[in-house]
Amino acid sequence: MLDGAIEQITVGLRMLYALKGYMDCEQQKNAPKKGAFSYSGELDATSTKEQQSAVRCQPVIQIQEDDLKNVYLRPDGRYMIRYQINGRRVVGYAHTLAQARAKLAQVKKKALQAERVKTSYTVASWIDYWIETYKKNFLKYDGYIELVRIMCPVKEKLGHIKLEKLTTANIQEFYNTFSISRKKEKIILYINACLTKAVQTQVIKYNPCLAVVKDKKQNNVRPPFTLEEQYRILEAVKGRDIEPYIYFYLLTGIRKNELPKNIMACIDDGRIKVINEKQRGNKLEYKYIDISPQYMQLLQLQIQSGKFNLSINQVYRKFADVLKKLNIKGGMHTLRHTFATNYYYLGIPEKVIQSWLGHKTLNITQDIYIGLNTKNPKEDLIKLYNNLLYQF
Repeated sequence: MLDGAIEQITVGLRMLYALKGYMDCEQQKNAPKKGAFSYSGELDATSTKEQQSAVRCQPVIQIQEDDLKNVYLRPDGRYMIRYQINGRRVVGYAHTLAQARAKLAQVKKKALQAERVKTSYTVASWIDYWIETYKKNFLKYDGYIELVRIMCPVKEKLGHIKLEKLTTANIQEFYNTFSISRKKEKIILYINACLTKAVQTQVIKYNPCLAVVKDKKQNNVRPPFTLEEQYRILEAVKGRDIEPYIYFYLLTGIRKNELPKNIMACIDDGRIKVINEKQRGNKLEYKYIDISPQYMQLLQLQIQSGKFNLSINQVYRKFADVLKKLNIKGGMHTLRHTFATNYYYLGIPEKVIQSWLGHKTLNITQDIYIGLNTKNPKEDLIKLYNNLLYQF
């Protein structure tokens, strides 16, 4: 009886070994050849539910080395590589870790090539994509319009070049065609930002703008209008539709685009309350500018008479025409420098002037906006503006 039991156990073991050998042969037959890769998808439709469940439930161990995050050790001792190329999963197999490392490198190279083919840009198309994707929603409307305007000549001259073929020489030659100006500074600044984003998103490997030789940065100090020039300007705009605007800019020191649409609503307890254009972050930041009682009365009268009916661009163009006829250098922003200088000579503390201008640091107010080379005697200023200037 014991002999019969032993014989049955022996037969059973032989059958198990035979079944295991058969399964190993089938697995070897279905396994990808050495060096081959296959695209994974759903299991074969003819597979039984038990087979599908067994395959899905196979325990795999992810290799924890930094450069092998996509490699897994299978129960059968082989290594499996999984990677995504354009949204499609690629699977490869290897017998050793060294082979897995090499095959993963091949897969990554293939993925990079596929991505480059997918995102092949010219300079012009990348500029458009960069502006619309990374800048438009984070800029004010005027800033967006300025960015588009500044990048137009870049697209005209360099736009036809493939982005990956753009060289430092291309950018340098284009940069050298401009005379030294603030526009030239902005052009190279925006080109660099545009190409930096291309590197960060792996569209190109290197930013050719980094090696461009730039002009020595100019000190952005604009001289204010002298006392004589202020007199000639106020005489030229007298009685014209831009007169209320010129006085408003000269007596408040606001930036061109800080002009409120409803000035009456911005009058707050004898002061002008405006949004600081150079604010940080998304939170609105206001600045308060003191004005004299005399100018407050004049301003309210002008508002009630409907004299503030021009757009900022209309004021800008008309004032430019006035300066051109008077042969005076400057622009709308020069009125802001003139405001700071006038109040400095009226004896207003520099810290107060900084607050009115909305500067982050006092150095900007002192070094750039207050023109110490211009002498504006206090008595002459009071007489010129007919007591409209605010005084402590």
